[in-house]
Amino acid sequence: MTGLLLLSTGLSPCFALDADWQEQMNFGVQKLSESSFSQAEKLLLQAYEQVKKLPADDSKRLNNEIALGDLYRGMKKTQEAERFYKQALATLENSRSPMAQAMVLNKLAGLYKDQSKFGDAEALYKRALSLAENERGQKDLTLVRTLANMSVLYQEGGRLNEAEETQARVVRILGRKPDSDSKDYAQALYDLASLELIQKKSDIAVAHYKEALAILEPDLPVDDLRIACCLEGLGTAYFAEKHYAEAEALSRRALGIYEQKLGKDNEEVAIALSNLGHRLLSQNKLDEARASFQRSWQIQSKKFGYEAFELIPNLQGLAEVYARKPDYKKCETLLRLILSIKRKKYGENHAALISSYINIGNCLNRQGTNSPEAAGMLKQAQSMRDSIPRDRKKQAEGLIESELIPELTTAAKPNPWKREKV
Repeated sequence: MTGLLLLSTGLSPCFALDADWQEQMNFGVQKLSESSFSQAEKLLLQAYEQVKKLPADDSKRLNNEIALGDLYRGMKKTQEAERFYKQALATLENSRSPMAQAMVLNKLAGLYKDQSKFGDAEALYKRALSLAENERGQKDLTLVRTLANMSVLYQEGGRLNEAEETQARVVRILGRKPDSDSKDYAQALYDLASLELIQKKSDIAVAHYKEALAILEPDLPVDDLRIACCLEGLGTAYFAEKHYAEAEALSRRALGIYEQKLGKDNEEVAIALSNLGHRLLSQNKLDEARASFQRSWQIQSKKFGYEAFELIPNLQGLAEVYARKPDYKKCETLLRLILSIKRKKYGENHAALISSYINIGNCLNRQGTNSPEAAGMLKQAQSMRDSIPRDRKKQAEGLIESELIPELTTAAKPNPWKREKV
């Protein structure tokens, strides 16, 4: 998003631009890439003062407007970003520069996607796609980037089948493209595998994660973050396939890379620790799982606060640890905290609360209290379940079931990892 788009419009080339303007632009774009937004804004606006009275199709002015669009998108000043992108786009539409148009269309579409204006974003991506296909055919890099962006758009809009199909097209193009960067192909495979995982196609995802790793590992240092991402993804796919020991080993490798490259208190480390906790929990390694969840919780609570929504996966994992031990009082405390966090985010009558009502009701019953509160929570959960619209029923039920703690249900499934006393 932040890279300077150097346009070739048949006008003066970038290296021949005014030295002061070029210096301000270079430093401004550098500061933008470092997310030093206030410094970048000062430099880029100073540069723009020098060129804003030039003809609209002057390459200096166009580059400056695009850079300012990138800046304000990064600053989440959407109106300013839209204004500069649209100015540049209007000029390019009149200058017969289809590939430059396609690149700016991608930027403006990304801005709309950030605002959840999915219909507007899709229309612009399709325009960019048509321009790239007509100008350079099916294997152009701009076309590939546009398809990848569309896949993300479809994913965020909940159109998972279209997201997967679009990303699969990216993989096919890069796989046939002899001059394509192998790391781009690995990234495309990783993105496709991640979509397949969401679609519960974990066996296919395993194959694509492995293929991406096979490309990256010979060419990158062993502690490269891209390798860590692939290891974590492959671990998640193995976890879905119930290969718990393999999933744990991959999570530990990924965690080691994140800690080494990002520091032990980084948010990515916290996420990796939470994932590792679930891998350990699946093998009934309760003390190790608890330590992993607690360390992740400590990192995230420092950043987000002690009752932040981001803490729920760790709190849920810890609650399940205590349900298995069993220590129902500690489990109940954590479950009530989860319910409180959900209420603050969703209100009182959201379907996201159903699993919490069921877990707390079952936890109270497991303590032998048979309290009216437990009966009330379970009754409320059932009433909310019954009121879910039919077209959302399957998705909602899947989410509810994924958050229930089996050890708390009245007909809990036996734990296959439980060791029998000899």
